[in-house]
Amino acid sequence: MSGFVTVPGVGSSKVHIALNSADTLALAKTIATQMWPLYGFDELQVDTVPGTVTAPNGELLLVNTIPTSVNLTGKGYNFVSDQNGGNTITIGPSVSVIAGGTAGDTIFGAGGDTIAAGGGAGGSSITVVDNTPDSLKYNIVGGIGSDTINATGGGTIVGGAGANLISSANLFGETSYVLSNGADSVYATGGGNEVVSVSGANALVSVAQGSGGQASVTASGTDTIVAGGAGNTSVTASGTGNVIMSSGSGALYAALNDANDTLSAATSGPVTIDAFGSNASVAINQASTGTASVNASGSNIGVLGGGAGSLAVTVSGSGDTVSAATTGAATVDASSSPVIYGGPGDLTFIGESTGTPTIVGYAGSTENLLIGGQGAVYSNNSAITDVTSGAGQVTIFGADQGVVNIFGSQSGALFVAGAGGETVNASQATISGANGNQFWANTASGSNDVLIGGAGTDTFSAGGGHDTLTSGSGSDAFVFFKANTNGTNVTTINAFNSNDGVFLLDYGYGSSTDQVFSTAQVINGSLTLTLSDNTKIAFTGITQVSSLYGHVLTSG
Repeated sequence: MSGFVTVPGVGSSKVHIALNSADTLALAKTIATQMWPLYGFDELQVDTVPGTVTAPNGELLLVNTIPTSVNLTGKGYNFVSDQNGGNTITIGPSVSVIAGGTAGDTIFGAGGDTIAAGGGAGGSSITVVDNTPDSLKYNIVGGIGSDTINATGGGTIVGGAGANLISSANLFGETSYVLSNGADSVYATGGGNEVVSVSGANALVSVAQGSGGQASVTASGTDTIVAGGAGNTSVTASGTGNVIMSSGSGALYAALNDANDTLSAATSGPVTIDAFGSNASVAINQASTGTASVNASGSNIGVLGGGAGSLAVTVSGSGDTVSAATTGAATVDASSSPVIYGGPGDLTFIGESTGTPTIVGYAGSTENLLIGGQGAVYSNNSAITDVTSGAGQVTIFGADQGVVNIFGSQSGALFVAGAGGETVNASQATISGANGNQFWANTASGSNDVLIGGAGTDTFSAGGGHDTLTSGSGSDAFVFFKANTNGTNVTTINAFNSNDGVFLLDYGYGSSTDQVFSTAQVINGSLTLTLSDNTKIAFTGITQVSSLYGHVLTSG
């Protein structure tokens, strides 16, 4: 009879007692508890339902004192509720369990189970094993304690309020979901797909999928994500202070949406990073087969590219730094004013007219620099640097044995030679008219620079070494400061023409050129002038001093 319990009365009579009485409910529970030991001998099935609800078929309520371990596999229950907790419960597939009590349960389940770790602050241990590729999906919900959850197969795990340990092994290409609400440690592996969402802080998430699997991780702040394996991984980092580390051979995509994130990727697979937030640090160490792409639109972002793979970086925020320390090719596209450090591989830089970048070359490498606006370039030893200038003037600082080729058609470049000998060639520059390049040879003795002008109005300042200065097709000026020459050097001027001029400053000639012209002599087929400090100027292709009349000016 619905809502009543029937017990033996006097003689052969029966007494029907309503179950909506608290006293009667307590009596019913007491009877069930006393009858429970018979369950261990397969003699009794106990169904306890509170209130006036009729006991549904296939439901079991575990109350009060029960055996420490109970195996319900094959018993036919669809729903099991443990009121007290602290028990070990084993169930078969497609069973629902609610664990309760102050002590957490230890539950062993199978595919298709739905398990809720109740309110026990002590935490529950839940293990679900499904080693068969089928449509049965588990659903596991943690409690308020620190639970330990291990699951294989496909399904959903929702961590409770505690600091949980969650392990998900997806073996057969299925999809598993893990929702972390606290400072959980989540480990996801296997050949299937893993979707991990972290809404709390200070979580540790480790994903390592096989070659056929994919992992998707969403972090909400100060979380640590470790990715590996041959599968592909996607990370979306919201909140601040996330740490992301990736290794293996799978592809990695990461979106750094807020501030102070740190990402380190050492993988042979492709890496794509969108750094939207500020103060992010991105370090990539690729194998030779790897490719990396970084879009840095936030401010104060640091990008370090290493290894042997290729690197492509797009920079649009302020205060960014890119170090392309890779042996592979590196390309940097900037619309802002970043600081760029080249590496042993070839560097291509493309700068918009709105930015003022600073570029530091790497010894022995090749750099191709297209600078739309102003900028500063620091060449390095034995490096080959091609600079194409745009609307602004580019300043180039040379280095020993470096080669700089200057192209461009607008404002020209300012070149300052470093110690040692270097070559600067602006013969392909299409600058014309009043615009031109400025070349400053190094003043140290032994710094033998080769400086070649272009079509514009170039200015050459001689240094302390045996410099070779070549005039272009424009009206060029060759300037000698006594403070910059050392009296032992010979400066050779090639292609001197009627549009060019020589300026001698502070050699004691005043405004008269008679004394300097009186030293003229032809040496090895070149007219040579000897200055008051014994510095020599040789004009190739000229043998008559009269060819210099009107083209040499002195001062001081």
